[in-house]
Amino acid sequence: MDLFQWDTEAYFWAGRAWMNGADPYDPMLLTKMTGKLPLPFVYPPTVLPFIGILSLLPLPLFHLVFLAAKVGALILLIRCWRRIVGEHAGSLVWFAMLGFHGALFSDLGAGNIAVFEVLLAWLALEAWIEGRTERFAALIVLAGQPKLAPFAFLAMLTWRSPRHRRILAGSIAGLAVMMGVLIAISPDAWSRFLSVAAAIDERGRNNPCQMALWRDLMGIATGSIASGKAMIPYLLVSLAVGLATWTVGYRASGRGTEERRRAVLLAVLAYALIVPRFKDYSYLLLTPAAVEVFETMPSYKIIKYIFLVLGLMPFIPFSEHLPLVFAYLP
Repeated sequence: MDLFQWDTEAYFWAGRAWMNGADPYDPMLLTKMTGKLPLPFVYPPTVLPFIGILSLLPLPLFHLVFLAAKVGALILLIRCWRRIVGEHAGSLVWFAMLGFHGALFSDLGAGNIAVFEVLLAWLALEAWIEGRTERFAALIVLAGQPKLAPFAFLAMLTWRSPRHRRILAGSIAGLAVMMGVLIAISPDAWSRFLSVAAAIDERGRNNPCQMALWRDLMGIATGSIASGKAMIPYLLVSLAVGLATWTVGYRASGRGTEERRRAVLLAVLAYALIVPRFKDYSYLLLTPAAVEVFETMPSYKIIKYIFLVLGLMPFIPFSEHLPLVFAYLP
């Protein structure tokens, strides 16, 4: 594996395979194409036409275009965050770089699409705060195309009036029709995608999420038939977090823009706790919520600095040998 932009390279070769009519989910085929064992391509077939067209570029230019697009998306993302957190905007870049074990550095190093996903998600959440529900629904549908999990934010539409529930119903119906058509067009590709996605079991520093934590705490090995045991505490915690967040959001939805803004920040934190896979770079999503929490506690500034200093931990040479609890600090 290369030390920089490895995910970008996986996109490139999967796109090349798709353009040549081959299977982008076949690791043996990708190995033959690249001359080395690449990362698996774990994205739905809906993104293949886009990366397929981009893969017509030479690989060095593909890397350059992708990185330049990410820098542009990051600038737009920070501007969006500034509008949301207001007076605390000065801390955004520091929290993005160092917070949650350096989420921004992880994303830039891996060459993942997290910045684009987070940008679409926060533009949608900003629209929600402003009461632009149709824009919110459309942007969440776009944000969910590469990784599906952001579709969970559509549940926020149940916080409002029946009109918003109709938008929720329309969004779900539209998604169902779109996915049904796509699956009908290419059932084999979707089957292979689901098979590859189900085989992924990343844990610890690379995937510090609740599901992975329970598996490690219970000593469940990768592929173990006992892995279902981890589902019980995971589902119980997720249900409690989900219900509490929904209740707060439902009450806040009719109390004005500021209450909706605070409910959105809570919803983002709850989302990170609930989704079954949340990679290290995915924590970039939480930057405005973290800034809001720490900057509104002026009496506890030391906690903020401890939080930021801990972000340097993955860059310490012996960090891989630290106890398991450090991997799950985010």
